[in-house]
Amino acid sequence: MPRSDKDVVYVRARVPKDIHLRFKIASLRAGKDMDKIINELIVTWLDENESKQEAS
Repeated sequence: MPRSDKDVVYVRARVPKDIHLRFKIASLRAGKDMDKIINELIVTWLDENESKQEAS
């Protein structure tokens, strides 16, 4: 995880309104920040996909 604001970049994504609302509600219920969840999802995706590329 980044340690300071200078280690962070802004990533923009377009998602349907209904998905955004569901995500926002789910993150509130889980007591997690949406940014934290997105970071976790990106890291998981990278781990899965980088391993597939290394296996090829």
